[in-house]
Amino acid sequence: MMAHLTIDITPELARQLQEEAARRGLEVSEYVRPALEALVTPQTALPRDTPVARSVDIDEPATRATVSDEVLTMVEAIWRDVPEEDLAKLPPDFSANLDHYLYGTPKRT
Repeated sequence: MMAHLTIDITPELARQLQEEAARRGLEVSEYVRPALEALVTPQTALPRDTPVARSVDIDEPATRATVSDEVLTMVEAIWRDVPEEDLAKLPPDFSANLDHYLYGTPKRT
């Protein structure tokens, strides 16, 4: 059984989430659930003392630089925990063909 959660987001973010979920053939809740789970999963969660920028007003989203910094901080926190032997297993074209490895799209190169 799933619990319900209501959050306030900007209309633009709602539109983007709806479009991306539809593009992937998912409901919005199915699309965002993994990201929410990653925020609280010990292996991927931000350290508790990591500052997270918040919009002062819900109608005024955080700046793009702030959001980019937050995402980069999360990626760096996750990346630090990946063992070297696992990194060595990544294919050499991993970054160029990320969509292929994640979603099965045709390779670019």
